[in-house]
Amino acid sequence: MEMFASLARWIAEQPMAVGGTWAVMGSALAGLAGTMFVTFVIGPDGRDITLTGLKLEVLGQIFSGLLVFVLVHGAILQYDLRTLIDLEGRLLTDLHFTARRADPEGLGILVERYASMVVERELPALAGGRHDPATQGAFDDMLVTLAATPPRMASDMGETLAQLVDIRTKRLVRSLPDPLMGYAWLGVAFATATTMVFASLVAGPSLIIQAMLSTLMSLSAVTIAYLAILMNHPWSGDMSISARAIMDILRWG
Repeated sequence: MEMFASLARWIAEQPMAVGGTWAVMGSALAGLAGTMFVTFVIGPDGRDITLTGLKLEVLGQIFSGLLVFVLVHGAILQYDLRTLIDLEGRLLTDLHFTARRADPEGLGILVERYASMVVERELPALAGGRHDPATQGAFDDMLVTLAATPPRMASDMGETLAQLVDIRTKRLVRSLPDPLMGYAWLGVAFATATTMVFASLVAGPSLIIQAMLSTLMSLSAVTIAYLAILMNHPWSGDMSISARAIMDILRWG
């Protein structure tokens, strides 16, 4: 299943212009090739239109149920991670202001170093489905140093650090790929390919209209599958979640 998960990750990393172009061209070529094969190899007498319609109906129900699961999973994942990265950025901003007032060349640098490594190292690593130990080390250094500061520097420092640890842990756990999604991507790939095959069996009043119908049905399946892939890879590609709240710390540093 890792192969399908890796394929979905690779697709999500491609620019949307490239992905959209390949989706349209692939659907058009598949629709045209399928129509030609069905028309000239199978022939109109070799098709049972009623049976094809029943199979398409069953396939549509299976495909829609699977896609609802994947799309809802992606929507929840996007919302959770956007909320967590925003909360983490706000807590880091509070710590950054406090640290710069107390020790700009020491504590302030530690916060800025961690923020920089999140943006430049950790988020790209999470997009690839892995942790970044270097960023974790920078976070641990910052956490230990700030926890040892005198209470008079900030009375709520301990509470802020505890919240930051909790939010960061949740972000990391939610960012790593779920092993179950490998099976989901296998189902999406199989259902999309099967839909494109059955789309070629749809009859039309002419060869051109039949090819257009086949292409449109294939494009619909591919587009929905592509959207599901993008939504389930929140740190990859052109639709990746912005870490603006953390990047602002680097701008102010």
